[in-house]
Amino acid sequence: MKIAELHSHQNGYEHILIHKRAQWAEIQDVIASVGAGGLGDTAAALATNLGVHRWQEARTLEQQGRRVGRRQPVGSGPQGKLTAAMVRPVGSQLVVVKDRVLCEIRLGVNAEDMSGEFPWQRDLYEADLIDVGIVLLPAKVMAGTLRAGVVAYEVELSSLLRHGRGTPAVPLVLIGIAPD
Repeated sequence: MKIAELHSHQNGYEHILIHKRAQWAEIQDVIASVGAGGLGDTAAALATNLGVHRWQEARTLEQQGRRVGRRQPVGSGPQGKLTAAMVRPVGSQLVVVKDRVLCEIRLGVNAEDMSGEFPWQRDLYEADLIDVGIVLLPAKVMAGTLRAGVVAYEVELSSLLRHGRGTPAVPLVLIGIAPD
């Protein structure tokens, strides 16, 4: 697989290049190491390879039990504690985190299961648990292998741009992946 397209929202890509260079190199290596297969196979291979690099499932953020302090994010539990809904979005196949970089793999996920404004990533960012979010999506060139209703990179990018520069208020990197 390869990175076909990339979009930086709120300087997410620039933040990664300057502050999280090692995590960016790992993501690039993992994407390059995965062969083109079915979307489920590709998502599983990406998850396995990220696990080799010690990326952990996002549920570890909840297990940390970190307190938010004065800035209680939308959707947080009592006393500013994280809730399971904040760290596990509905419909995602995989969400992993390493060193305050959150990576979500959205391959083969139906549009009905996705929320266009990334509210849970915003909550984690406002809770000061992540610095930047990365979203891996299939590029439109994979349209022949996509089921009807599966979100593609171009659709999500259009939705993000339609909401404007400030929404969501979290640095993001949208990555469209495609076969070599």
